[in-house]
Amino acid sequence: MVEISREMTGQLLSASAEELYAAIGEAIVTSEASPASLGGLTRRGPGLPPAVELAALAKRWFQGKRSEIVAAVCANARVRTLSRQHAQGHDLVLAVCGALDAIASAFGGVPIVTVAALVVRLGLQEMCRQVWSGPE
Repeated sequence: MVEISREMTGQLLSASAEELYAAIGEAIVTSEASPASLGGLTRRGPGLPPAVELAALAKRWFQGKRSEIVAAVCANARVRTLSRQHAQGHDLVLAVCGALDAIASAFGGVPIVTVAALVVRLGLQEMCRQVWSGPE
């Protein structure tokens, strides 16, 4: 397992949601062997597609995984406790990583820490509202 430093989480948390989506898109493109798995995205020459295309791919990927992500993250007691304490930094990202670890194999080559930072950036309260509004 890769060690996740405070510097790494700080950099990810300082990125916008669009930048995080683009990073996820880049991971998808560079880890997928089949062009069909890229959802219509095409490589341009030796480089990567533009960031806007990478972000669009990642948004589709995230939407496809959203229910799994919500189930794993919102059911995690540590994530819920930290969220109640209004934690926003390194510890919260690590807790979300821990929650996502159980479903990480579904992520292919996408780094869990980037997905965790995106979940935090998008807002746990909003993402988990339905789960957390029910009985504990």
